[in-house]
Amino acid sequence: GTTQVGTAATYIATTAGSYTVEVTNANTCNATSTATVVTVNATPAIPTVTSPVTYCQGATAVQLLSTGTALKWYTDNTTTTALAAAPTPVTTATGTTSYYVSQTTTGCESARAQISVIVNALPAATITATGSTTIPSGGSVTLNANTGSGLNYKWFNGSTQLGTGVSYIANTVGSYVVEVTNASGCKTVSLAVDVNAASNQPSIITITSPTAGASIMGAITITANISDPDGNIALVEYLDGNTVIGTSTSQPYSYDWTNPGTGNHVITVRVTDSNGGITTSTPVTITSSTTTTGVTDIDLLNANFRVINVLGEEAIISTSVTANGARLDVSGLVEGAYIIVITEGTYVIRKKITVIK
Repeated sequence: GTTQVGTAATYIATTAGSYTVEVTNANTCNATSTATVVTVNATPAIPTVTSPVTYCQGATAVQLLSTGTALKWYTDNTTTTALAAAPTPVTTATGTTSYYVSQTTTGCESARAQISVIVNALPAATITATGSTTIPSGGSVTLNANTGSGLNYKWFNGSTQLGTGVSYIANTVGSYVVEVTNASGCKTVSLAVDVNAASNQPSIITITSPTAGASIMGAITITANISDPDGNIALVEYLDGNTVIGTSTSQPYSYDWTNPGTGNHVITVRVTDSNGGITTSTPVTITSSTTTTGVTDIDLLNANFRVINVLGEEAIISTSVTANGARLDVSGLVEGAYIIVITEGTYVIRKKITVIK
């Protein structure tokens, strides 16, 4: 306008207006140029971005996004050379990478918005077996995943999801994997561990005492003949229903159940062999009743007396019964454990004895 703003050959105009220059020569003659109109546009706002953008290592990345006009993308905040297009992050290495984007309106470029791209590491995922992965019938193997802070687990047999703990007890054949997720939400699936079935033969179990359907007063002595065709007997468990009431690890396989309780009982013998196989006997159902004075509650004159060794074999002995009681001659027996079985009607009493010479 009419306001003088400078006296040099060049003037940097930063304010909108109509600019002229007056030039004076050595003879003090002057001339004024035609006006040049300068327009100053407002700097646009930075474009809208979402930051940070996170990936797990090795994931497929997509082009970065921003909302704005005439976007320009840069790898830093100072370079003047823009990229040809919006970048696609690289996820092969972990860490944080920054990209920048501006927008241009009315010929003016905005400041640059920063987008941080974070690539998180994948967790390790491994399985270590405790014991052999070849399991016998009824056996199992414990599969252990790697441990670490903030890790979560999912176990699979094929496509079927199983447990979520750091370990899983596998008792069926199959191909097992564990999916490990870390605190960043990144997941890794382990290599498969195959659990196979061993060709283990079951143990042979015959309960010799008590007999099915017996009514027994007082303590119940459970005896069994047990053998294994392809291994040794590691553990014998005596069960009332699903409850283990006693155990043994060596012959004779016998257990004195001193407090059976009145009523019906389903007795089984469960055997674990040296190959890890588990076999359960045929159940024997008996009835138990209480007695206060042992054999004196039954009629000994009509009773039947037997003595059975640990193999379930009946020994030959002589027996005499009087009004005052009964006498069994065991002098001809060899040393060892025996079961005296007294039967009268539906009542049975069993007592374990040891012959010592």
